[in-house]
Amino acid sequence: MARHARNAGFAFSAAIATLSLLAGLAPARAVLAPDATLDELVRADWADQERRRDRSPDDPEAVTAAYRRAQALLRNTACLSERDTFAAALGRMSAELARVHELSKEGRLALYHRIRSATRRVVLNNPLLAGKPVVFMKRRRFICQMLHE
Repeated sequence: MARHARNAGFAFSAAIATLSLLAGLAPARAVLAPDATLDELVRADWADQERRRDRSPDDPEAVTAAYRRAQALLRNTACLSERDTFAAALGRMSAELARVHELSKEGRLALYHRIRSATRRVVLNNPLLAGKPVVFMKRRRFICQMLHE
């Protein structure tokens, strides 16, 4: 057990050192600008998130859950400059959400993407986060590794 803890500690230290080195070498302008490729990657990640819940993004339950999370974000973000714009957008989407079961598969997917995109935009424009580097780590791991993280 101690050996696993040492290995996990070493791996964590190595990851931090590598990230620190890369952060120091990367020029500020190297940040990705929104483009079609980034949008595709984001949408693919959203689809993966839904698959882990045994549903697809065009599932009415997925659309409804995304809307509920957006509403929760709206309730918990009183100081955002985009709050009124976000509230108005969610208000317009609520009419479509009310008839989500009547929408075509493509219509539900489009609504899901609009809800998630609006939510993502608000989160990334939050003054606590905007203009700051964000690092996402993704790696395949087995269940017991989560205990070390």
